Amino acid sequence: MKLIGDRILVEQFHTKDVTAGGIALPQQSRSKLPSGKIILMSQDVSSIDLSRGDVVLFSSIGAIPIEVRGREYVIIESEDVLMILDKGDYDAE
Repeated sequence: MKLIGDRILVEQFHTKDVTAGGIALPQQSRSKLPSGKIILMSQDVSSIDLSRGDVVLFSSIGAIPIEVRGREYVIIESEDVLMILDKGDYDAE
């Protein structure tokens, strides 16, 4: 797989399936968060601050959801990345 343009492939995080209070949520109740781990970047990504494996918060407007080999991802443009999250700044799967 090869991305074209200034795009990034992100494995999007979901909310956990059990709440902090111990309530189990059904699959359809789990929401997708506008954050995830960078899996792949095109060669045209101009930001030197981003790298594969970074966990980022991104604008969900314009994000293109795709499924590859049974896994859900989103394709975003590098300008849609709002911040890089440090370990401990996020609590999702």
